Amino acid sequence: MIYLDNAATSFPKPRHLTERARRLVSSPLGNPGRSGHPLSEAAARLLYETRLSLAELLGLSSEERLVLTSGATAALNLALTGLCPPVPAGEAPPLVLASVFEHNSVLRPLYRLEREGRCRLKLVAPETDGSLPLEAEKSGASLFVFTAESNVTGFRWDIKALSAAAARCGARLLTDAAQRVGLSPFGFWDGPSLICGAGHKGLFGPMGAGFLAVGDESLPPLEPLLSGGSGTDSFSHTMPAYLPERLEAGTPPVIPCALMGEGARFVLREGTGAVEEKLREDKAYLTAAIKELKGFSLQSEDCPHGPLSLTLQGLPAHLLAESLAKRGVFCRGGFHCAPLAHRFLGTDRHGTLRLSPGYFTTRRELDGALIALRDAAREA
Repeated sequence: MIYLDNAATSFPKPRHLTERARRLVSSPLGNPGRSGHPLSEAAARLLYETRLSLAELLGLSSEERLVLTSGATAALNLALTGLCPPVPAGEAPPLVLASVFEHNSVLRPLYRLEREGRCRLKLVAPETDGSLPLEAEKSGASLFVFTAESNVTGFRWDIKALSAAAARCGARLLTDAAQRVGLSPFGFWDGPSLICGAGHKGLFGPMGAGFLAVGDESLPPLEPLLSGGSGTDSFSHTMPAYLPERLEAGTPPVIPCALMGEGARFVLREGTGAVEEKLREDKAYLTAAIKELKGFSLQSEDCPHGPLSLTLQGLPAHLLAESLAKRGVFCRGGFHCAPLAHRFLGTDRHGTLRLSPGYFTTRRELDGALIALRDAAREA
């Protein structure tokens, strides 16, 4: 098996992390924050350690501003819904600026909020040099929502430049960093107001955990997406006013969150720069080799980071992915939940094949994938 679908979820995981998972599953743990006995305190300590590790990785000033969720999608919905509250009658809804590279976990909540009259949405594409169009900054937007890295091509917006542009027009920047956290140096030093991320990709944890990190301390309290038990203020009719409890209703996914923290500590030890360099070398190696194969076109050649996206003339991407799977190469073919990116690239008819090596992918595995691509092209 050659696994090249790390943009969907990372595999394999660091060995010590899988061993920690086995220990946690068999460990006696209580419900964190709900009781005062040692088992409840042990679970709460796991979550606290995860917050500390993620705060260190992201350059967040306080671990209390790190909200744990069931995944990046939950975090993005929580942030977007909270940042676009109901608009008083007679007032115009605020303008939200987003990009054509956004994932549906950003687009669909924004479409819903627009239908509900809670925002107006303007979508922008990058200039040929990758920068934000000048007219976008003059749009009057109060919220910028931009991915840190495209899950289709690896395109990266200049987050520092976007943060500065948002600040000049009095807006805040929310960043979807599901494809970047843990895989490259990235955090609040780049200037975003809020960062959402997943635990099962660049943080090497299992599926089922993510986070919303609130770096802008001047941001008014976000309205919760869910209400329920918080372990504190039980007689209050509303969720607590303070973070993280305000946005963490109910019992958290303790073990996935604990393993997300373990993954963050692994990345801190390895160094995000080392992870980024390894993945960049893999992408360059694949890109150079695929350019020598007949019939293939690359959509990600200009992006040194992230996944590699390609098409084979005359064959829909999902059929190419099926052909590779029969040869033991597991990757993804289709539209990758990013429809506007495909319209921008001109691949909205058949999609693209996405190859996404991971930190533990070997050069031998890359060579095996290239052989499988060559054979699939001959068969097609």
